[in-house]
Amino acid sequence: MKKHIITLVAALALAASGYGQVLFSDNFNSYSDGNLVGQGSWLQTGASFSGASLAVAGGAASLVASGQDAYASFATQTLASSSGINLAMDINVSAATATGDYFAHFGIAGNSTNFYERFWAKSTTGGYLLGLLDNSGTGGVVTYGTDVLSFNTSYTISSTWNFLPLNNNDTFSLYITPSGGPTSLYLTHTWTSATAEPSTISSINLRQGGASSATLTVDNITVTAIPEPSTYALIMGVLTLGVIVVRRRAKRA
Repeated sequence: MKKHIITLVAALALAASGYGQVLFSDNFNSYSDGNLVGQGSWLQTGASFSGASLAVAGGAASLVASGQDAYASFATQTLASSSGINLAMDINVSAATATGDYFAHFGIAGNSTNFYERFWAKSTTGGYLLGLLDNSGTGGVVTYGTDVLSFNTSYTISSTWNFLPLNNNDTFSLYITPSGGPTSLYLTHTWTSATAEPSTISSINLRQGGASSATLTVDNITVTAIPEPSTYALIMGVLTLGVIVVRRRAKRA
């Protein structure tokens, strides 16, 4: 009976640990070096571009200033019906400007005007800072972290967008993991724009902006849905009930 208890608990624990649905994942390893657009599920953002194509080089996306942007779609997420969404990716920034600009964001598939959770990079003394902006709408202000990051160094960044009731109050938490180092909270951001949150999101976007853009590589992108708190409660309830049942059966044996 003890064996059955362990098996059931392990199974339920695995179910609990798999709470997040992976909506999108790409490590670029299967792509040929060259234009990213047209490989995998990546499409061009907007109807036209001038400058450098967003490229794949050595199994990573390579972003430079002024050029083509790209997006990849995932299953539409309705903000009102879930708790949040997480974006994780590896970045290596080789250059940034003091002005700063954004290089990745969420969007609505096929829409080239509304961009959300914009990830920024700007140079500072000794390296660069990462920033986050909820939306480009009226009043939006970028929040930058204070810990200086090093150029030509790989970091894993993981940001959670927390969907909250009502408008203009969603929050964001950005964590950074240096190569071989511990994960730490880098910054938090609360919705600043007078423009309300979208009702849905359905794409991850990589952006090559103008002269103020950073030069960097992006790799190992993962987008994960975070369910409502009621889902956690259901999982834990099932887990607890299962343990009680098997314990009672064990006592009778």
